[in-house]
Amino acid sequence: MEISQSILVAIMFVMILSIGIASILMALAAIIDKHSKCKTYGVHTSWMILLLLAYFNLFWQTTDLFSIEDWLFQDFLYVIAGPIIILFATNLLVPDPSSGGSSDMQAHYFGISRQFFCLVALSQVWSAGTDLVLKRGFTAGSGFNVIIMGLALMLAISRVPKTHALVSGVIWLVFLVSIVVRGLGTV
Repeated sequence: MEISQSILVAIMFVMILSIGIASILMALAAIIDKHSKCKTYGVHTSWMILLLLAYFNLFWQTTDLFSIEDWLFQDFLYVIAGPIIILFATNLLVPDPSSGGSSDMQAHYFGISRQFFCLVALSQVWSAGTDLVLKRGFTAGSGFNVIIMGLALMLAISRVPKTHALVSGVIWLVFLVSIVVRGLGTV
């Protein structure tokens, strides 16, 4: 039985995505647990849900990896870097219950926001770059990535809760529009 390089890349890609998805699902399960002492913060929770949707979107796009028949090692490393970046962002966003840290999610969110949003911005650079690796060139979808990257960098430097709520809502809108546009096959 011959195993293609694309299958191996896809397996690694999906494994990393699965770890991130499991982390977010467990954190969301803790939030809805009525016995939890966790004080939720809407913006923080919305980012967990948005990351979950981003993971599902990446999972759905795994088949794009089969457009390359002969993988170069540097292309493999680049493609795998995206899920790793998002996994690092997830691990920042999702509090570690064993650390005994604060259960105030607003304090946690603003404590990690600079690092988190820098990773979100970096993931958008990666996403736009995958179009080049997959030999599609710069697409309209890459334009959505540039918009989200700029907004994420804005959130990385802001500490104002209203700014975070507003800009996070705009990022949600841009993300959903990009998903719809991609679903229509126009990107």
